[in-house]
Amino acid sequence: MQITEFVVDQYYDNHDLSKSLKIQNVGGVRPKIIDGRLQLIVITTSNDDVNISFARNPYADRIEGDILVYTAAGLAGDQSLSGVNKRIIEQYERPLPIFGFMNEGSDKGRRFLGLLELIRHYQETQIDGKRNLRQAWVFEFRIHRNFKLLPLELAAQMSEAIIRESRERLPDEEHGELQLPNAKVAQLHDQQAEIDFVSLQDVRSKLLAVNPYSFESLIKDAIERNGFYNVSVTKKSGDGGIDVNACFDSSHYFAQDLLVQFQAKRWKHSVGRKEVAEFRGSLRSAFGVMVTTSYYTTQAQQESQSIGQKPVVLIDGIRFSETIMKLKVPLDKYLQTDK
Repeated sequence: MQITEFVVDQYYDNHDLSKSLKIQNVGGVRPKIIDGRLQLIVITTSNDDVNISFARNPYADRIEGDILVYTAAGLAGDQSLSGVNKRIIEQYERPLPIFGFMNEGSDKGRRFLGLLELIRHYQETQIDGKRNLRQAWVFEFRIHRNFKLLPLELAAQMSEAIIRESRERLPDEEHGELQLPNAKVAQLHDQQAEIDFVSLQDVRSKLLAVNPYSFESLIKDAIERNGFYNVSVTKKSGDGGIDVNACFDSSHYFAQDLLVQFQAKRWKHSVGRKEVAEFRGSLRSAFGVMVTTSYYTTQAQQESQSIGQKPVVLIDGIRFSETIMKLKVPLDKYLQTDK
């Protein structure tokens, strides 16, 4: 069947996709190239968003809100930003259409998610299926699905208009390659350091498998073990962006005990400036602490240290994993509650 238009949330046969878009019949990333020039890309992700288990693959693709976190192909060994993976980042300079599809493992085919806008990409250290450290490339896309119908003949124009509007609406959003603080750790020559980093990534992979509500309780446990008192998890609704409240003993004659407020981000995609600014606006305390299983963009880090504003301490997935190890928080208990 020759497809002339795509409808969001409608299912399509893979063979029909290949025939209509003139792309290869297999592959998670399938570019269409004419005379050496990239025309479009089709990206197919799997339905791991529904129930991600640690035993299966904690680094699996995931949709969080309107953000798709997509890991390059290959479950073992280092990945390189070459071939079809390198083609993806061409969208930064030229807003070519990237079609997103979800393979839900059913006989229906592949569900059309919408057009994808590449926000950022980064190299992440992971543990592969053989428990060896490897470098993987991760892409974060914004899924645009406000339109219902996408005529193929208008795909390029619609992609350009959607991406332009998105960047005008979010001018402070950080695009491009995100430099992670731990990106080179796995390349250390010290064997003991590498073994420790394997343990660190093992903890982080488990954190990614904890559901968001249990993650708040896990943070409460860690805070209490770190000497805070009157620690409480807020209600699931109406918390105003605050997930955990805690008091800290200042042990000083000229200061009262301090209220510290925490926000939990059990995310796989990185946290940006907007989230840090919104968290600061919710604070009733002198400062806040944001804890995530992912990473912070450069702009998020700069926002947290804004002069004249309440400071926000940022704890990323690596640092929080290190804290969990040092405090000996029983992670398995929080994984079991999710079953």
